[in-house]
Amino acid sequence: MLSEAQRDHLTSSGFVLLGPILDGARIAQAQSLISELLAMEREELPVHGGSTLHLQRNLLGAAPVFDAILTPQLLAAVEHVVGPKAVAARMHYRAPLPGYGAQMLHNDFGAPVTSEPFQVATAILALVDFTKNNGPTRLIPGSHRLPKIQTLVTPDAEYSGQTLVECPAGHAVVFNGHLWHSGTRNKASAPRHSLQITFSRAP
Repeated sequence: MLSEAQRDHLTSSGFVLLGPILDGARIAQAQSLISELLAMEREELPVHGGSTLHLQRNLLGAAPVFDAILTPQLLAAVEHVVGPKAVAARMHYRAPLPGYGAQMLHNDFGAPVTSEPFQVATAILALVDFTKNNGPTRLIPGSHRLPKIQTLVTPDAEYSGQTLVECPAGHAVVFNGHLWHSGTRNKASAPRHSLQITFSRAP
């Protein structure tokens, strides 16, 4: 399901771009369902990181359009990182509002890498075009094999060698959860809608 070049990039750099995963009709359907769920939760909607929208509900199994994201190719990328029978823990909706979304660089598993396969992997599906201005995910290629990296003073500081994930709506990035990454600030005039799925190594 993955080309040799894609496997090599995932191994060495720690991430791979895939797509399209969803077409325009399915993106619109997903956005409509998310809007309904946001309306249901509006009185108790948590706000994280300075006005980034989240849903409390785990979207795995919530509707066929969400399950359609777990394509054979996406799962092949995940299993390249964490091994066979990867466990999908949660599908999370995240949408930084204009002016927000910047995070400090972090990884999703604190302990240094001691053996492979790795412990965690993440897939982020773009529900709108990811551009350099609307808060795309930042990745530090190759950092999944480092126990730590140089600390940044502020979330907006540029890290040498960083990659900003730019892709059309409906595409996805799968990355090693040990890779250092962060959200960046949304400098556009609209929210940056996305779905994030976390996976763990089978016990």
